[in-house]
Amino acid sequence: MELFNIHDLSQFLGEKELFSIQHLTIQSTDRIALIGENGCGKSTLLKLLAGKRKSAAITQNRTIEIGYLPQQPQISQLSGGQEVKKELEELFCQDKGFLLLDEPTSCLDQGNISWLIDQLLKFRGGFIVVSHDRFFMNAIAKQIFCIENRKITNFGGTYSEFEYHQEQTRDRLILLNKEYEKKVKKIEVEIKKRKQKAETMVKKKKSVSASDWKVNARLGKYDRHQKSMDSSANALQKRLAKMEKPKKFTPPKQFVFRYDKDFDLKKNTLIRLEEADFCPFSQKLFHYPELKIKFGEHILLGGANGSGKSSFLNALSQLQLPTISFISKKLSIGLFTQNSQDLDLDKTMLQNILPYSNQQNDFVIDLLSGLGFLKADFQKPVKRFSGGERTRIGLAKVLLQNHTLLLLDEPTNFLDIKTIKVFEKFLLNYPGSILLVSHDVHLAKRCKMKSWTIQNQELTDIEKQRACTPNTSLSNLLIQRDLLLQNSEIPMEEIEKLDKQIEKIQK
Repeated sequence: MELFNIHDLSQFLGEKELFSIQHLTIQSTDRIALIGENGCGKSTLLKLLAGKRKSAAITQNRTIEIGYLPQQPQISQLSGGQEVKKELEELFCQDKGFLLLDEPTSCLDQGNISWLIDQLLKFRGGFIVVSHDRFFMNAIAKQIFCIENRKITNFGGTYSEFEYHQEQTRDRLILLNKEYEKKVKKIEVEIKKRKQKAETMVKKKKSVSASDWKVNARLGKYDRHQKSMDSSANALQKRLAKMEKPKKFTPPKQFVFRYDKDFDLKKNTLIRLEEADFCPFSQKLFHYPELKIKFGEHILLGGANGSGKSSFLNALSQLQLPTISFISKKLSIGLFTQNSQDLDLDKTMLQNILPYSNQQNDFVIDLLSGLGFLKADFQKPVKRFSGGERTRIGLAKVLLQNHTLLLLDEPTNFLDIKTIKVFEKFLLNYPGSILLVSHDVHLAKRCKMKSWTIQNQELTDIEKQRACTPNTSLSNLLIQRDLLLQNSEIPMEEIEKLDKQIEKIQK
């Protein structure tokens, strides 16, 4: 049943056009993930569909009741997660026919994300979800709406299939550009050759006698040859001008780190903690075994909201854990949190970053551009940026300092997919150690990170736990399915087998 019909809709932020839709129909059973860069108008479109903003360009079937969850402000994970979970529970209890959810997973931990996946898979109606969580989208969406270059494209399929399609399109574009450049070069060489030949037509050749050359010149023989050669060169130039140029492809930046002797540590231990209870403010949050962080190790620290992950990172950054038994002389810690950025608001972005980094200026600019900043932003004072933009500047500052250990607390919250992919590339190439708190399962898998998790007040190495006990939880089965879908060589029978296991758990 048709729910929304959109005709000739354009939306602006001041004089800047966010997006325009010539014609788009949304059915009441559609299960859609809406993606795009931050600031492209995703939340605006949801507000229009929810009736929070009026537009004559949208007609709606009023027999179907709409449920709407707006984007939450940038607040603490614990309070934010509890508030979002409460609002989502209320929406599912109201028996709405269609849901509009704006960044519902941004404050949820992995357990609550799995709960939301279950609820949406059981939900009888349709929905549009704005999200940057690729694992979540892949589990729940059957269509992808992508806002890019002020237009909305509609792709029928899961997010993994959409990504695969994008990669295939990119590869074709690279090939088309190479073929175009090859043809252009060949024609340009031929034009130059013919013009040079035309110029030599009026000059006497050694093999021709002076008398013969004069006779032929008077008869205009050389002029005719010259005009013919000029004409063929001009024809090639016209052909070159008419050649359709393929869409330009800009390859992603490669992060090649410049680092000093402090990074020449091979796999040496940077810090070691003996087994103990973690008890900030005299309250036990969890027990941890002997822990070592070696140089070059990239570790994901997972766990429910309120389990103590952020407190542990803060204590570790200040070396305030009483059971620290070894600290390398080369240990240098950089800490990023959502709520604290060490920035001078009166200085520009580059003035806040360059003095503290030994990376080349081009490297710094590439990372800032990848995090969504324009060159015009680099010389603006930080006080002119929004809270979310300052968070990204603070993240860039920590990443670009010359630390041997990075402690990163939920750095991908409120980043769009494009900037998350840049961050992934950075992590993959970072030569030092990383301890990352994140609920982004997709990022952890892509970056091949070692995993620690806090569960039932115990911090454990999740890989060791899996080796001892087969884990068939819904989240892990969905992760496996996500990874299999990314490999085109995997037989569909294996994916169907996983689908049956997932369906069995959901029942």
